[in-house]
Amino acid sequence: MKLKYFWQSSFRLTDLLILTFITTTLFLKFRLLFLLNIDVDEFTFLSVVHRYIQGTLGSPFYTFHVHLFSWLPMVSMNEIDQVMAARLVMFSFFVGSSVFTYLIAKYFLNTTGALFSVLCYVSISNIIIHGTSFRFDPICSLLFLIAVYLFLNKPGRNVGISLSGFCMALSMMISFKSFFYMVTLIVLCLCLLYISEDRRETIKNIILFYISFLISLLLLFMYHSHMLFDMQYKDILFSVSGNVKHTVGLKLFFNGYIHNWQYLVIFIIENIVVVSLLISGLILIIYKYAIGNNIYNNNIIILSFLVNCAPLVYYRYNHPYFYVFILSPAIVLCGIIVNGLEKINHGKMLYIVPILISLLSLIVFSNVIHHYNNNAFDQNISKKEIVNAVHKMFPTPVPYIDRCFMISSFPGVGLQMTTRDMERYSKANNPIMRDMIVQQKPKLIVANIVYLDLKLPYNGNAKDIFFNYPLLEEDYEVLRRNYIHHWGKLYVPGKKFNFNSEKKEEKFKILIPGTYTIETTENIQINGVNYENGDIIRLDNTIYEVKPRIIPSEVVIRWGNNIYKPNDDPSLQPIFFGYYPFYTKDRSKLNTTK
Repeated sequence: MKLKYFWQSSFRLTDLLILTFITTTLFLKFRLLFLLNIDVDEFTFLSVVHRYIQGTLGSPFYTFHVHLFSWLPMVSMNEIDQVMAARLVMFSFFVGSSVFTYLIAKYFLNTTGALFSVLCYVSISNIIIHGTSFRFDPICSLLFLIAVYLFLNKPGRNVGISLSGFCMALSMMISFKSFFYMVTLIVLCLCLLYISEDRRETIKNIILFYISFLISLLLLFMYHSHMLFDMQYKDILFSVSGNVKHTVGLKLFFNGYIHNWQYLVIFIIENIVVVSLLISGLILIIYKYAIGNNIYNNNIIILSFLVNCAPLVYYRYNHPYFYVFILSPAIVLCGIIVNGLEKINHGKMLYIVPILISLLSLIVFSNVIHHYNNNAFDQNISKKEIVNAVHKMFPTPVPYIDRCFMISSFPGVGLQMTTRDMERYSKANNPIMRDMIVQQKPKLIVANIVYLDLKLPYNGNAKDIFFNYPLLEEDYEVLRRNYIHHWGKLYVPGKKFNFNSEKKEEKFKILIPGTYTIETTENIQINGVNYENGDIIRLDNTIYEVKPRIIPSEVVIRWGNNIYKPNDDPSLQPIFFGYYPFYTKDRSKLNTTK
């Protein structure tokens, strides 16, 4: 009796220790919300919300999240604050994913094994960094886990199955890449049919799930399409066909090699303990099933969860944040070993097993501390400076050019400079910038990608460590001739002239009519009219001739009426610095304080 009491109490203490590690991880993750780098996709995600509010959103795909976040502009006029508010919501989704990971694991494992699976999930480096990012992935992950839990446990029978189908339909509306989840669910259904003692009932549940899924998907799609102000039915059909064609043609087929294999290697290195536990759990399930251990028959279902990880091999955009999308509930495999250890309740192992599990939990938790220490500093200094400066420069939104709609409340024009969009642009080989400037008159360039940094020569601009497709040279030259450096990575419309003995005058034409400020050390003439430093001039699309009074001299004609410029120098911290900044040679600029 004493041994039994010791055995039970020691595991209660072990469960409490694991739960403490999980709670601490969630606390640290909450603090990181406000420090972690806001990535390109998060600004793009936010810009979709603003376009919906402005009535300019034109596609029902990858845009359903606007109904969840249309309140963000009421939080603040500043995009950084809006992303942080959205991350708080994503944190609640992350906690929800952790809870449902536990509930699914509990379907197969004991309490200790289920808690250990959750600890492994929250300790993964990719989850720590990207688990609460303002992207599709945390939302879809939670919806998928809810769907799996409801499908397996069938609370209220038909009601639970129907809700499961609805969750999957909602996930599909949030992101079409939830197609991967549907493949996993198909395999899950086959596994359930294989082990079921009442296959007629199982088939009935599967049919009900897919009927619920299809009806919910249709209703959600109709609702969302109706809410898009300018969306006509022919446009909807065109968008559907184009999206399906792109997804199937570009993303789902294996191209003969593992995409972004370096990310997979880094993931394995950073999470070697969790990966080892996952593989060990997989081997144990297969072994127990092979020797005919009926106790493990139900666990064959867990193998279907591994299908969710298959896109790591063939999906083109399997970047580090994608691991949030696919790792749970496959992470349940990590609890198999702990679950097996707890069943060893004889001899000396009676005393050793709780200690082994506690030590293993501590090792897993140490990964959390390591990555927290590496990331616990403000990684958004430059972004905050830029966003604040832009809003002071332009109190009223103006059209602008950048890579990802970073100033989301402003109307972005031009390319969204993703790899896919730049690849299409490069292959089309059709310059677009001049017509775009003339027609849409962007008043600002945010050079948050090397292509737009007009201080660089074109040859340097053409090479970027993350991308292979630069701007066409003609487009780059159009920008360089019509925009001047203002502050940091900000450029505004204008002209800069350097006069010397060989060039005593110059003709120019403005593509963006409006008010400009003269900046010169000496008086100049424009079309015969004298101007001094600080004078304001109205320019239109006609041809002008500028002459300095003294040579050599430099003359700048800058957009606006003495437009705001911060007094402080910009931070040296990069605006965006990739997924793994800590593997770069120069880390000194990342943690920059003034």
